[in-house]
Amino acid sequence: MDKEERLKILYKILLENEALTKPELAEKAGLSLTAISDYINELVDSDWILPRKKADSSGGRRAVIYEINAKKRYIIGIDLKDSHFYIFISDLKGEIIKTKIHYLNNCSFNYYINEILKVIRTILAELNLKNEDFLSFGISISGITDFENKIVNRSNQLDWTDQPLAERLEKELEIPVFVETDVRIYAHNELDKDDQNNITTVLFIGEGIGLALIVRNQILQGYTNRVGDNRFFGEKLKNLIYIIRNDQYLKEINKLPYYSKEFEEEKIEELNQRYKEFISKNQKNSKELNDFTDYIASMMLSTINLLNPKKVLLTGNVFDYNDLIYSQVREKISAGEMYHLPEIKRNKKSESPLEKAVLSFLMQKFFAIEKFNLMRE
Repeated sequence: MDKEERLKILYKILLENEALTKPELAEKAGLSLTAISDYINELVDSDWILPRKKADSSGGRRAVIYEINAKKRYIIGIDLKDSHFYIFISDLKGEIIKTKIHYLNNCSFNYYINEILKVIRTILAELNLKNEDFLSFGISISGITDFENKIVNRSNQLDWTDQPLAERLEKELEIPVFVETDVRIYAHNELDKDDQNNITTVLFIGEGIGLALIVRNQILQGYTNRVGDNRFFGEKLKNLIYIIRNDQYLKEINKLPYYSKEFEEEKIEELNQRYKEFISKNQKNSKELNDFTDYIASMMLSTINLLNPKKVLLTGNVFDYNDLIYSQVREKISAGEMYHLPEIKRNKKSESPLEKAVLSFLMQKFFAIEKFNLMRE
């Protein structure tokens, strides 16, 4: 491991922790206190981290603790939908500087790119920030992506195929750009840094169906490299997505935002009640729903018995907002035959989930690329 790699490890440890002393950093990094002192001094001199005195109620000498300089750089995050995109600027600790929802006339690729660039440039001018003030740019999208080549292989929601989304934006903005479909995992803290044996299976249901697998806090790459690859389900997929894409209520559910500062509890409750009444009065739709949840539960039981996960996370707009579907799938999984019953859960609501998620995946991706060098920044 060379010096630059150690510097990045130390910075990443501080990024994941509020503040640490040199001995605490040495223990977490597995390095000597002498080595830590040299690296810390370099990071302080380059302004990536800041020292401050720790409060000491005993009146003795106060220890020095270190934390990241959140204002050293900023990030841009964006969540893409077919009718709008949500964009935010934050510092490196996730403090939101600016947000904006921008509505679109259509979602053709070139038009969408131009609208993103227009909004970003307007926001940067308003904040008096330049491109070089930014560490990176993270994009949340529903679909299949090719991380290495910065391509959206397929997004059904936006009707894009093999579009160089991140590549185009990176060229225009001269900021490293990353595109990700697994943002919900980061948003709901399923990557548990304190549990190195964490194994979680994740089922996404929205306008499509996808599976994710987390082993030792790494999201494993699937058939292509993302959970949204519906081809995993083969021909049966047509039967599964029929109810999602054709049921008027579920279509309405899927139009609800993944992220919302004003989470409309009353609206969600009203939608759930309306759907329960609709299902109870329509035998055909009730059977379709039951068949749908049967198949999903059976598939998850097979996955659970194969992988023996600690947790099963049911997520996506249908599970985020639909109590009936979530309850049926959960009950049918719980009633199945398993070696053990894992924790079966849904998304938990948290403050600013999308922003925290984008920051989390951005930093993980960014620190993994070789060209990022703290001392040359």
